[in-house]
Amino acid sequence: MSDTQSTVGRTGRLRRLAGDLRVGALALYLYSMVQMVIAVIIFTLAGGYQPMLIGSGSMEPLIRAGDVVLLMDHDGANLGPGTVITYHDDALDGRIITHRIFAIDAAGAYVTKGDANTVPDSDTVVPSDVIGEGRVLVPYVGLPAHWLSRGEWIPLLVWLGVTAAAIVGVVPRRRGSPPPGEATLPTPPGAETVDSERPVLSRVAFGSIAATVLAFAALVLPVQAALGATTSTTASLSASEWMKIIAVTGGESHSCAARDQGLVWCWGWNDVGQLGVTGGDRTTPVLVRGPGGVGNLTSVVALSAGRKFNCAARSDGSAWCWGENTFGQLGDDSLVNNSIPVQVRGPGGVGTLGSVVAPASGEIHACARNTGGSVYCWGENSFGQLGNDTTTNSRVPVQVRGPAGAGFLSDVTRIGAGFRHTCAVKTDGTVWCWGRNDFGQLGNGTTSATATRTPVQVRGVGGTGFLTTAVEVVGGESSTCARLTDSTVACWGRNDRGQLGVAGTTRTSPVLVRGAGGSGTLTNVASLDTGQKHACVTLTTGSVWCWGWNSDGQLGNNTITDSNAPVQVRGPLNVGTFANATLIGTGYLSTCAARSDYTVWCWGRNANGQLGNGTTTGSRVPVQAM
Repeated sequence: MSDTQSTVGRTGRLRRLAGDLRVGALALYLYSMVQMVIAVIIFTLAGGYQPMLIGSGSMEPLIRAGDVVLLMDHDGANLGPGTVITYHDDALDGRIITHRIFAIDAAGAYVTKGDANTVPDSDTVVPSDVIGEGRVLVPYVGLPAHWLSRGEWIPLLVWLGVTAAAIVGVVPRRRGSPPPGEATLPTPPGAETVDSERPVLSRVAFGSIAATVLAFAALVLPVQAALGATTSTTASLSASEWMKIIAVTGGESHSCAARDQGLVWCWGWNDVGQLGVTGGDRTTPVLVRGPGGVGNLTSVVALSAGRKFNCAARSDGSAWCWGENTFGQLGDDSLVNNSIPVQVRGPGGVGTLGSVVAPASGEIHACARNTGGSVYCWGENSFGQLGNDTTTNSRVPVQVRGPAGAGFLSDVTRIGAGFRHTCAVKTDGTVWCWGRNDFGQLGNGTTSATATRTPVQVRGVGGTGFLTTAVEVVGGESSTCARLTDSTVACWGRNDRGQLGVAGTTRTSPVLVRGAGGSGTLTNVASLDTGQKHACVTLTTGSVWCWGWNSDGQLGNNTITDSNAPVQVRGPLNVGTFANATLIGTGYLSTCAARSDYTVWCWGRNANGQLGNGTTTGSRVPVQAM
């Protein structure tokens, strides 16, 4: 074979390969476009959806102008925080916007925000402007129509040009015949016929580039369809911003969790209505009912669980509790158990408690911190755990006094409640506790047999000075733990089961929790909670570590052996280790953790279904609850 024949043969093979690549790229692009159009048609015809072209980038980076959102008819009574709505924005010439409802103001208008927005929009949405409830998002397919409707000619013409170039650069041109009078030469073996009408290099190259660009657009802009109150897949930023778990907590034999669209689910024991519904125990999560038993409790921003009751703070600053009320722990000025959330009254029973940021629940008492940094408590008070310098129970909130009963406690940033004691972190990082102190759970270097009815300051690690670097505090049966600014944990109080994370007995001042295997110090702690006699943390790496009592597998390491040093929680089915954890919540003898994939997993005792996996069988490793 001559060199000329070899060169022609290689050129022909490369040309065919390039042509195949161009055809494949264009086919991928056309397939993606057809897929998107079919998605719109199927959902519209079969699902009863109404397609609506988004007129303005409203939930960046995932929902842009030109995306098509498929709407469901909506009932105004069902719209609430977390719901995706599509509406006319008069400030943008009536363009269509898609946002989520963040809150509902006093006038009944919707405060909205895009998922990437850090704060709600300043302008509210009048309900009459709402077109429908957004359920399914089909991106990209409406972009050319959007450019055409807005008169944006440059991007429209560019898109048309690129598409045309891709098609022209891929479709082969008809081969011509040789000019009259010229003989047709035989084609050498392995070589492709060379003629004057084959696509020119410039057209082929430009067509290849255009087809590649379109194929890339098809790959990075797939159909994102997710039924429910979301407009994108659960793996996306849009969904994660609103589906993440914001609270997980546990009582004696029940568990609860709240998502950031404001709803609360509970499961487990329900003998006094602690699940927020009527009837018996539930082995899977149920939604907590709304005030008066109408709908569901919404707009919840913080949640806590006591022995057989729960309390929640809502976005409007109100506090609501439900379940057992034998000592007034629901704060509604009664002693009546209630499976329906009731609003916590104001001090002295006048009005309602307002400006609440977060609640904390002990065994049979509760407290709440307000935006001003003050603390109010209610319920059982036999050891002074209400902090008002008395031991008298109260069915309505009383304000926590200052140290030695002077003035009132102020500048509080976090609160935590143990069984019969309460603690608070102040803006200066100090920790103050009050209530029962028979095992040194107040951390002030003593084990006073009498009630400490007003706040006392927690000593420093090892009893030197005072603790000044706390950012979070939680309480167990007779112990307390605090997360510090350096992401370590200090604990104090009873240590009969290793719940302080160190060897030995009772500590009346803080000690640092040891590291894995008992060496060094536990670090990189992101969240913290304590059960009856065990404690657990999530680390910044997403792993979970627990220590203390392990009678029912509540440490999650597939044993029932107590540990005075942190042990790592195993993965589901005892495979690997638990990963991607974001929050931890402990019950008396069980533990639950939220993951970054918006799920909740629990382990430990399950006699009443508090693990939420549809059974009453305990588990020494995580099982999925929701």
